Amino acid sequence: MTNGQLEISALDPLDHDTVDQWLELCQTVDDHDFANFETPSEAELLLGHMARPEEVRRLHWVGSVDGSVVSCAEARLYDADNTHLAGATVKVHPDHRRKGYARLLLGAIEDQARREERTTVVSWFLKPYEGSGVDGHAVGFAAAQGYGPTLETAVRRVDLLEVKEDRLDALYREALAKAEGYRIVSFPDPAPDEYAEGIAYLEGRMYTDMPLGDMDLQPAEITVEKVRARERQARRRGLLSLRTIAVHEETGTVAAMSQLETAPGDELIARQGDTIADPDHRGHRLGLLVKIANQRQLRSYRPRIRYVHTGNATVNDHMVAVNEAMGYRMLGMAECYQKELA
Repeated sequence: MTNGQLEISALDPLDHDTVDQWLELCQTVDDHDFANFETPSEAELLLGHMARPEEVRRLHWVGSVDGSVVSCAEARLYDADNTHLAGATVKVHPDHRRKGYARLLLGAIEDQARREERTTVVSWFLKPYEGSGVDGHAVGFAAAQGYGPTLETAVRRVDLLEVKEDRLDALYREALAKAEGYRIVSFPDPAPDEYAEGIAYLEGRMYTDMPLGDMDLQPAEITVEKVRARERQARRRGLLSLRTIAVHEETGTVAAMSQLETAPGDELIARQGDTIADPDHRGHRLGLLVKIANQRQLRSYRPRIRYVHTGNATVNDHMVAVNEAMGYRMLGMAECYQKELA
């Protein structure tokens, strides 16, 4: 499909010249807009495009002018749970902005969502914050396209080279004294069979327990089969997923968990995934214990990783306090925007 000079087409993974241009575009945009933030490596982008989908299909388009890729878009279509949702990401080369290209690409995602009977499109945007280098143009663009803010999050980062291990030791001992009857277990995914059901239960609670603001996110039924599917997808995308859990000794219940991921081709930054404690087992500092233990597991598997990035809803005072105690410091702000499709 074309509109004036811009030609929008599906990204063919076997069209190596276009893929090379797509990768270069993504790197240029990320360096320009998100210089201080974690951005995907080329290997992660490639494997994410090539990997067989399990729960989420990722569709990619490129926008070209005279054969040169100047913009791109990704649609995420959730096929297992929250099937009313589509996710959207649009990138435009800094030299080709304010020409309507982002609007056209976002329109392509919305058209795809309507064809698949999705009713809501969501997208995350970084917001201006002191020292972040983010100018906020994307937030203004989202509002102009009918997207409204739903959930504000704070992005924090810990520098593992500056972590005071004696301080972490003290925090860990203090928390362990309040966790009598629990044991801490760390492992890389896939999770041992005896813990898979408990992990599925806690992953399901992430859809109901974490602050959601006005996000149109519905409860999900997470099964062991879905946990295994997510693990397979992570491996296919080259991700190393590390998990630490707290197990209640008397019942064998998985009472808390925390997850970290590292991307292929990136030896600098890791991402914090889910951290959650079962409501029946809260008050024992389990969240702090599993996060510290998992951070140390990361150091053993990826000793050259320097930073871990995490995002928390600004209203999530408990997890913010845990992260601050572990040495995480503010990096910037992000917000989820959504639009209900007519």
